[in-house]
Amino acid sequence: MTKGLWLTALAVLATAAAGYLYIAEKADVRVVDEAALMTERQHARLDDYLRLLLRDHDIDYRVITTRNNEDINEYAWRAFEASKVGGASTAGRGLLLVINAEQNRVRMEVGPGLEGVYPDAFVAYLEQRQMTPFFAAGRVADGILATSEMIITRAQNARANAGFGDEAWAAASTGAGATAGARLHAGRDESFRAGPEVAAEATPQGTLSAYFTALANRNGSPALDIYTPEARAYLAQQVLTAAQMDNTVRAFRDCTAEPARLSADGGLAVIRYPLAQRQCSPWFLRRGDDGLWRLDLVTMAYVIRFGRNNAWRFYTKRHPYHYAFRDLAFDSYGHPQPVRWGVGFGNRREGVVVNEIDEGSAAERLGMRVGDVLRSWNGEAIRDHRHLNWMMGRTDPGAEITLDLDRVGKKMTVTGTAPPRVE
Repeated sequence: MTKGLWLTALAVLATAAAGYLYIAEKADVRVVDEAALMTERQHARLDDYLRLLLRDHDIDYRVITTRNNEDINEYAWRAFEASKVGGASTAGRGLLLVINAEQNRVRMEVGPGLEGVYPDAFVAYLEQRQMTPFFAAGRVADGILATSEMIITRAQNARANAGFGDEAWAAASTGAGATAGARLHAGRDESFRAGPEVAAEATPQGTLSAYFTALANRNGSPALDIYTPEARAYLAQQVLTAAQMDNTVRAFRDCTAEPARLSADGGLAVIRYPLAQRQCSPWFLRRGDDGLWRLDLVTMAYVIRFGRNNAWRFYTKRHPYHYAFRDLAFDSYGHPQPVRWGVGFGNRREGVVVNEIDEGSAAERLGMRVGDVLRSWNGEAIRDHRHLNWMMGRTDPGAEITLDLDRVGKKMTVTGTAPPRVE
């Protein structure tokens, strides 16, 4: 799964005497593509994304692509100083990525404000295990953006005073240093695209567990039985990196999976995580004719996007797995939040009738049932569904509630307390 990409225009200053490009400190410029390794659209999306990284995480990250014969380490250091990378950050936190197309080398220069956060071993891992596999496939902008998840996660862990030991790069890095071969247009890396078969399981949880085990073993074969046929075809076209597999295993290991939510016909399943763990996105699975469950990664790739804090959101609510999210509301950007009452109702000739109730919702705890005709709320007659919505919305958390209703022709009264408001 890839994250959403963003962007705008730029201003470039060339210093001919020094023989290298630099980015003016006061110009709002994040990317200089002198080597023309990106399309205009890719360049713009990357530029915008790096602006947002600065706004959200106070990291002044710049990118320069160039063609020259100067030592890339010396070039990167001088460009970093001349461009005053880190100057746009309130804490002086600067990163500069230099890609030299002539030498086919890449270097990330880390400013003093981030050296403790991004040591050489981390940067080497970032370049070798995540970035350059995309470069090899001719996807330079995507390769740079694909590193953003690890950059943000490392920054978040640093703020939380988390150590390095639990992060994949600390054990898996091939050595220190922040310069590597860029492998530009070398062809897709097939190193992790073969492995032993992994069979689909009889439960959604079993198949998801088998998937995580495959990733932990660096088995990136797209032909595994745990994937739907459409997912196998999709994965065969994607860039797969060691870092992606490492980070997926680590991220989901720290999250608490909820029981699978099955569709009414039993053919679909969703495995979700608490909203407090939004770095762990839901998983979609489909039951095959053999009764086994397989990961529907194609629908996931279409529906799920990630924000700048590595938190998932929905690109669209129009998909067959939406049944498993009826207890959540989604804002205009697709960000989920809890539903306060978890009930749907409408106007009918006989009055306001309950159409649906979310399992475990506040409405269910209060005593509402599908088909109930609602008559009064705390003694006030219910005129229509808008009136009821208004009364429910203005009821304070913890307030006592008395609801009069008709159920199968019998008058009833249910009582309870109002749930907390959704922030």
